[in-house]
Amino acid sequence: MKKLLVASQKSGVGKTTAAVSLATAAALSGIRTLLVDADPLNAIGACLDLEHHLPAPGLKGIGINSEAPLWQNVVPDLDVTSPYLQSNKAAHT
Repeated sequence: MKKLLVASQKSGVGKTTAAVSLATAAALSGIRTLLVDADPLNAIGACLDLEHHLPAPGLKGIGINSEAPLWQNVVPDLDVTSPYLQSNKAAHT
């Protein structure tokens, strides 16, 4: 397992773009990838249009003690989670 952190105290320097691009490239090259958005502004959720993706049962559904939703295969082999994103199940029922 490899981990990569994209962080900076400065806003507007391309953190979201870099994180989404790197995660998507890894996933499309066949590496199973989990992108964790730790930004309360939810920029990754907006960038990947997670509002229009149905989340899986969440991290609890795979045995992790967290209420965070999990979006699986946003692109092939790319899953996304964030403690700041909300599951929009009600919007899709």
